[in-house]
Order: sequence, then C-alpha cells, then structure tokens
Amino acid sequence: MSLPVNIENIVYGKRIESSRVEYKSGWNPTKILHTVCAFANDIEEVGGGYILVGISEEDGLNVIGLTDSELKKIENELFSICNLITPHYIPGFSVEEIDGKKIAVIWAVSDVNRPFRCPVSIGKKSEISNSERACFIRKMSHTIRASQEEELNLLIRRENPSFDSLMNVGASVEDIHMNLVNEYLIRVGSKLHLKEYDRNTLLRMMNLIKGPEEVVKPINVALMMFNSHPEDFFPYARIDVVFKKDPTGSEMTEYTFDGPLDSQIRGALQLLKEQAISTKIIKVEGQAEALRLKSYPFGALEEAVVNAVYHKSYSQNEPVTITVNQDSIDILNLPGPDPSISDESIREHRMISTHYRNKRLGDFLKELGLAEGRNTGIPKIIKEMEDNGSEPPVFMTDEGRSYMRVVLPIHSAFRTSEQSIRKEDGRRDPADMESDILEILRREGCLTTRDISERLGYPTIPSNLRKRLNSMLAEGKISYLYPESPKSSKQRLCLKSH
Repeated sequence: MSLPVNIENIVYGKRIESSRVEYKSGWNPTKILHTVCAFANDIEEVGGGYILVGISEEDGLNVIGLTDSELKKIENELFSICNLITPHYIPGFSVEEIDGKKIAVIWAVSDVNRPFRCPVSIGKKSEISNSERACFIRKMSHTIRASQEEELNLLIRRENPSFDSLMNVGASVEDIHMNLVNEYLIRVGSKLHLKEYDRNTLLRMMNLIKGPEEVVKPINVALMMFNSHPEDFFPYARIDVVFKKDPTGSEMTEYTFDGPLDSQIRGALQLLKEQAISTKIIKVEGQAEALRLKSYPFGALEEAVVNAVYHKSYSQNEPVTITVNQDSIDILNLPGPDPSISDESIREHRMISTHYRNKRLGDFLKELGLAEGRNTGIPKIIKEMEDNGSEPPVFMTDEGRSYMRVVLPIHSAFRTSEQSIRKEDGRRDPADMESDILEILRREGCLTTRDISERLGYPTIPSNLRKRLNSMLAEGKISYLYPESPKSSKQRLCLKSH
C-alpha cells in the first residue's frame, strides 16, 4: 500500500508536523503497538500520524534501512499485534525508499471509533502477557498512557466528530471525480498515481470513503476537495470577493469563486494579488537600499483566506466573504472560534482549539502547501503585517462566536491624502467626533460600531471612538437597536429618536 503523500515530506517534516511522526531504528512490537493506538485515538486532533521504522534519531536523522526479510517480518507481526487493539483497528503499511534505502511506514489515521485500547505489554508471539489493557495517546512527540479524564475526553469527541470526516449519505462514490484525485496525488508527489488500483481501493487507501462495498459512501472532505461543484452538497461553499470603491458601497464589483476548495483559495488569492496588492519603492536618505512596501503583505492575506476556508462551518449556508475596502481588507467566515477558546485568549491572539471542524481538510491543504502547521495562522498574520510595517491586524468575534472577522489595514503609505487626514482625526476633539457620528446616523440610519468606524475613515475601530460611543450611550444621545441584548451579533447603534 503506497502512501497518499510524499515520503520526504514525512521524513524531513516539510509539511507534516514533527509530533505526527515517530522514528524507530528497529522493530519494537510493544512500543509500536502503543503508538499506533495513540495515533488512532488522536487526542490532539491532528489526523493521526506515521511510524517510520528503519530511521534513527540519534545525532540527527539517520536512515539505517531494512532488509527485505526484516520488512516482511514487520508487516506480518504488525497485523498480528494490531488485532489486539479494541475496537478493531488496522493501520496502513507501506514499504518506501529514502536515500536509497528501504524503510517501513506505518500510517495510523484517527478513527471515529475511539477510544482505542491495547495491552500494556505483549509476549513474543503477540499473546497478551497479562490482562491489563490501557488507552494510549500522543502528547507533543511522546506516547503516554491516558488518564481517566483524557479517556473520557475521547469518548466525548467520539460523539462529536469533525464535520469533514462524516459520511455523506446523500452522495455516491461517483461524485468523487477521479481526475481531481489524480491531480492532487501528482501535485503532492505521492506514488499512488503511478500504480493501478480500482477506484474504491484507491479511495479507501486515502480514507475518502466509508461503509461496506454494497453501500459505500464518500465522506464530506472528498466532496469538498474532489468534486467540481461542492455547492451541490454544501450550499454556499464558495468565496465571494467584493471590491468597494467607496465606504457607502454604492460602487461595488463582485467576484465568486467556486469549485474544489483548494481551487477557490488559489483563484481568490490570485485576484487579490493582482488587484489589491501594490508596491511602493521609497528612497531613504543616507541608506543605500530603498524601502519596498506592499499595500498588503501577501503572506498575511494568504493565511487569513486559508484559515477562513479551513475553519468555516460547511453545515451553515454562508460563503466566505472577502471585502476589499479603500483602506482595509475584511475576511469574514461563519461561525467564529471554538467556544472552548476563552475571551482572554482571543484578545491575546492565542486561539488554540481543542476541536477542529474540518481536520481532514486541514491535512489536504497542508499537503498542498496552502496551510501551515497547527495554531500558527494568527501568529504568521501578525508577523507578516509587522514585517511589512503595516498596522496590526484586527481579529473580531462576538460573545456567541457566531462569526470571525479578520481586518488587514492597508499600509499607511498607500492611503490617500483624505484617508490620512481622517486617520489624524482620530486624535481630534471629542466634540467634533461626536458631531460626525450623529450626522452619519442621521444620514444612514442604524449602524454597527464597525460601520461607523469605516464611515469616519478608520481602518480599525480606535479606542477613542469606542469611548466616545459609550459616552454618547450613557448620555442618551444614541441608543441600541436591541437594548435588551447589548452584545447581540445583530446589534446596531441608532439616534435616540429611533
């Protein structure tokens, strides 16, 4: 069985996190059984992992290699010891060549039947040496025995699997377009495309279908990635890009990107690269090298768009919306961060989730080089903006986590003189700001705080604007549209006469 990924990406950690790879110089049945069980349990929601037998980690990676007889022995004993796992679980096995030497690769994907348990120790003939069995998990790069609390956590997650790993009973295997599957395998450098398998065998190798042969069905990620029209199964599974020429939105140009999700991402990013990103070269007195500034750093934009597609809920009929304003780019997806992430963590930009809506989708995007490792998206966006000399990005959600918005302000060097003046107005007299707010609400009706900020020409919501609005609310000059629910996602600010 060949792997659906390039072996070098696994061995050298190019697109597979190191925590998902275990190196073994030789065959150790007990430890390997525990690690297979741990990867299948996948408590950190990373998609399982790989055990590479024939590679030593001492003094750096050293490919030792295995003989044909050793490989045959490992394959036979692997399936024997894995029969000791309950519920029943058998990992994938492949012989691969790296640096001219053969190694054994054991591929253990996460499974919805978790938690899995196996013997704590086994005999020479794969017999249970005692009655003790345990649940094993991975923590960072280590295989450990799970605590009662961790085992309970696995049971809870069993009842709430990621959406993209669920079987789609309304679709058929024919809805998986094999030309797209083959294109993906070629792109990621997998050897699977070089061999001939019947369709269902290949799709099972890639863990894209479930069920017995007589009623086999695709899982959701297969339709997201390998169907030409995912919207047929997930309404509004697309990216809408809107260019606003003025804050009122009276002049707009809209583009829609559909098709396989990776194709949507590449299409939207190409459009943004061509129409939203500009470069300015500025000579600096006394410095040989000129400054090269970007209106928006592409790395930050790419990460924000990929994150929106990756973390969107495909059971909600809403597209990912990217709005290009005169002074910012706004990326919106629904819903917001996982409820397990605290308000404090969001404010500190530490959005580390305990559950992923689409972990299999993330694996595919990583293999294609479109996504980074776990929990690196927001730090990368911040760093890219900082390196470009841009103002920091803004991450917004509401109390109910119903949406996630990422706002990337345009670099100050690309603002028009009018926008620059408005930015300076952020330090103007509070009475002038109040007058402008009242005029905007009188002219346009009830608006969100973000809308008011945009009408004033700010790329983000400055603290002095929030203070002024709170003062106006306290003084009764403006009021909430829904006073009984101040933090509602539908909340608007209105003139008191409303």
